[in-house]
Amino acid sequence: MRIPYLLIAALCVSLFLGGCTIQRAPGAYAVAGGKKEPVKESPVQPEQPVADTELPREAKPVAPPVEEEKIVFKADKPEPVTVVEPEVIETVAPLPVVDTVPAAPLPEEKEVTRAEQFTVVEAQPENPLKDYNVVIGSFGRRENADGLKQRMTAEGYKPVIVVNDRGMFRVILASFDTYKEARTQIAAVKDNFADAWVLVQK
Repeated sequence: MRIPYLLIAALCVSLFLGGCTIQRAPGAYAVAGGKKEPVKESPVQPEQPVADTELPREAKPVAPPVEEEKIVFKADKPEPVTVVEPEVIETVAPLPVVDTVPAAPLPEEKEVTRAEQFTVVEAQPENPLKDYNVVIGSFGRRENADGLKQRMTAEGYKPVIVVNDRGMFRVILASFDTYKEARTQIAAVKDNFADAWVLVQK
């Protein structure tokens, strides 16, 4: 049994003395009888793709479907609805255009008087007669003229009795310088003396 050990030892010495040449392990080329011959290598079969079905994938846990949370709002109180009635616009017809013309001065009132000769029955120096005299009564008898005079005196007037040439007694309520003033006095007493008129001395 010592022979293999001797061979191994001799081989190591020869290798050391021969330059420590270590041949490659058989691979692409192998040493055979001093000649290098290609070593036939068995064809390598390509790896076949592994189907997905061969290797089961790791099952992932599936989460249960999440239901959407429904938000329910409380119904607000209905606001009062204000009904606004439509405004009724009244159509007004346009006024006719009138040219502004300066107003003409009013004509003076025509004098309506009765002229006659008369005489004052009772002289009253404090109340002399003027040109235009307002007559409120005419009587054929003096007594009636005196009664009207007393009545108007009690109301604050200063009446005067005159008599014309035919014997008619006139009761003059007031006497004025202008016809306009006399007409104003007649308008003031027309409710009680609708037949009042203006007397002028002839």
